[in-house]
Amino acid sequence: MESTDNTHSFRTKQRYGYGYNNGGDNVDQSICLTDMRNSSSAMDNSHDDPDGTTWIRDLASNYDYCLVFPAENGQFTSTGRGYIQTLRKLGFESFIYKNINALQEIYVLVRVPLDKLRAFADNLDFLMLLDAKEIEDCIVKGDMEENISPVEISHMQEVTRYRPFEKIYGRYSRNVPESFYYHEYGVDHPFRELIRLKLTGMIMEARPADGSQNLKIRRYMRNKTLLSCFPLHNRIKTRSIEVKWELYPRQRLPIHDLKEYFGEKLGLYFAFMEHYSTFLWTPAVSLVTITGTIL
Repeated sequence: MESTDNTHSFRTKQRYGYGYNNGGDNVDQSICLTDMRNSSSAMDNSHDDPDGTTWIRDLASNYDYCLVFPAENGQFTSTGRGYIQTLRKLGFESFIYKNINALQEIYVLVRVPLDKLRAFADNLDFLMLLDAKEIEDCIVKGDMEENISPVEISHMQEVTRYRPFEKIYGRYSRNVPESFYYHEYGVDHPFRELIRLKLTGMIMEARPADGSQNLKIRRYMRNKTLLSCFPLHNRIKTRSIEVKWELYPRQRLPIHDLKEYFGEKLGLYFAFMEHYSTFLWTPAVSLVTITGTIL
């Protein structure tokens, strides 16, 4: 698939979209081949190249993970059907493609609706970053009804660069207004991409409500009943990280961006490596000076 700014597009002369209908009991019946050239909704989002090739949005953008299944004659194996049924029970939405160059692979893009993310985070008491401004306003005002006095905490800049109400985490609850949780710019809910990927990965391996067997992604990949499972890239964010990275060492590495995109472990790794590399300058310069003196 060709991708542009996190939107999947494809040549209608060469590719067809496979839509997944979450209704129906039979997986085969709910996977239908759709000729996108005959889709009025798809053509509303189309444009033509000068050579006459039509490009259209395939309605598969904004998904979070991709699962790659082996296929038999272009269809799901019986094991693959079972996995899809489990994902359906867990409330996943999906969009399905076949490999046009061979009939051995099926690609399934998946995501979890916001309501299910909220319910899962609430049941899990998932820790989320709180909004510093909202928390500060609450504490400074106090709550007379709850007999909570106003509190003011001054910022001691000589001690720390973080203000008193920054980097505070709290358990997510649907009973708490979402304005109290940190929102990424331009997003009207607190489930930014990193949080969404974490929760989606947890839900993917959770046990369905009916008590049936949960998915075991790593085991399935080892025995090849699932070929691959990975989060999708966001081209806008990766390009932003590349631009900032190219400014190093004139500017510091974009540690926060790396942490928000790749997760805390890789963020901590790059923070350590930046610190380590910086303090290697002193012995490196000393060694060069000593070597030059000896020679």
